Amino acid sequence: MHFTQGLHRALQQHPDRIAVRTRTFRELGDRAARLAAALQAFGMKTGDRVAMLALNADRYLDDHLAVPWGGGMLNPCNVRWNVAEIVYSLNDSSSTLLIVDDAFTGMVEAVRRDVPTLAHVIYAGERDAPAGLHDLESLIARATPIEDLRRTGDDLLGIFQTGGTTGFPKGVMLSRQNLYASGTALPAEGTAPRGGVYLHAAPMFHLADFGISIPQHIAGNMHAIVQSSSPKAKIRSGGRANFGTEVRIVDAEDVEVPHGVVGEIAIRGPNVMLDYWNKPDLTAEALRGGWMHTGDGPYMDNDGFMFIVDRMKDMIITGGENVYSAEVENALLQHAAVAMCAVLGIPSQDWGATVHAVVVCKAGANATPEEIIAHGRTLIAGYKCSRSVEFRDALRLSGAGKNLKTTLRKPFWDGQERQIA
Repeated sequence: MHFTQGLHRALQQHPDRIAVRTRTFRELGDRAARLAAALQAFGMKTGDRVAMLALNADRYLDDHLAVPWGGGMLNPCNVRWNVAEIVYSLNDSSSTLLIVDDAFTGMVEAVRRDVPTLAHVIYAGERDAPAGLHDLESLIARATPIEDLRRTGDDLLGIFQTGGTTGFPKGVMLSRQNLYASGTALPAEGTAPRGGVYLHAAPMFHLADFGISIPQHIAGNMHAIVQSSSPKAKIRSGGRANFGTEVRIVDAEDVEVPHGVVGEIAIRGPNVMLDYWNKPDLTAEALRGGWMHTGDGPYMDNDGFMFIVDRMKDMIITGGENVYSAEVENALLQHAAVAMCAVLGIPSQDWGATVHAVVVCKAGANATPEEIIAHGRTLIAGYKCSRSVEFRDALRLSGAGKNLKTTLRKPFWDGQERQIA
């Protein structure tokens, strides 16, 4: 099946049904075909990466459909990244086109300066396009619709950036088959009943939203979009395996553990990523034995529901966002006064966990918590930055020279039912 199969089904069976706002599926399909033509006119070739940096809006659907329609690859950008992180993502993926909205036009000059592969920037906002940017609505209006290339199978649909335990994002390579398999599994679970309305409350750059939106086209459902960028960690269970996906909890030797025993989530199925972009060693480690090892540490109950109690990887979940300690630590270590630091998640009633930094200053140097926090905000997104800082004379290290974070976390998490958000 090709990725745009659901849209074509809607165009054949209910073209005049409302798809989003007042637009019908017929209009949505026409916009996708026209925007695909415009992107090709700007040089988008098969496999070229097209990035989008925007808050939730109906134009996200245009991007999600037009790019694969014209043969390109999606590269959605996290709207909470700072300029340096966006630049890294675009350079790592060699993106050639970028779509931005009003919230991010101020970053364009810096991004253009530092991303040599970027040929054109398209404005997808409500005002007149700023100087030097192409207006998306004008491009759609002038373009002649093209036929869908209908690429399928293991052809890459996009590169979806995740956090990096080494301090840099990893580009998760997902094929059209990966995403279509995930999308068609949801109706089998009753997640996308016909005649419904799907509320895009989660940020639309997230796979959590993107994956659930796919079957809505198949079902002919309407999309309702809330401008939002920070979903909230609301139910205790992490869910269970859906239709077409195998999930098991394994120990360090990849042996499945009994129900109730904490291990690592391993996943196998047609929706599992192909590779990490340009990171073959990390790919081999994550996909060992044919299973995707997630680094999450849950136990499974007798009904197959997973309850995450810790992280195999050093990651903090705060307000529904993944924050990798190494990335924050790398930023803090660039402060002139910091000799060593350890970043960990501590309990928060509002956010599940917040980012906390334990800092050792260099001999003769001093800093305040406010200075450390402000420094981090110049290098990484605000949600990743430490919310609290404590200073110590030294950090206890393991024999391998690593911070013993279990010791640092213990006073904060003692008495808590779970050891993460």
